[in-house]
Amino acid sequence: FRKPYRLLYLNFLAGVARGFGIAVGFTVIGAVFLIILGHLARLNLPIIGEFIADIARIVQLELRGL
Repeated sequence: FRKPYRLLYLNFLAGVARGFGIAVGFTVIGAVFLIILGHLARLNLPIIGEFIADIARIVQLELRGL
C-alpha cells in the first residue's frame, strides 16, 4: 500500500496474463473439440451426422440473412 502505482501495475499485468491464458486455453479446448467432432463425423454416426447437418443448415441460413 506504500506504492499504489506498483500495486496497479502488478494487478494490470496479472489481469493481462489471466486474459491471455483464458484466450489460449479456450482456443486449445475449442480446437480439440472440433478435431473430435471431425473424427466423429468421419465415422458417419447418424446422431452426430444429423447434429453436424443442423449446424451447417443454421450457418447457411445465417449467411443468407434469413
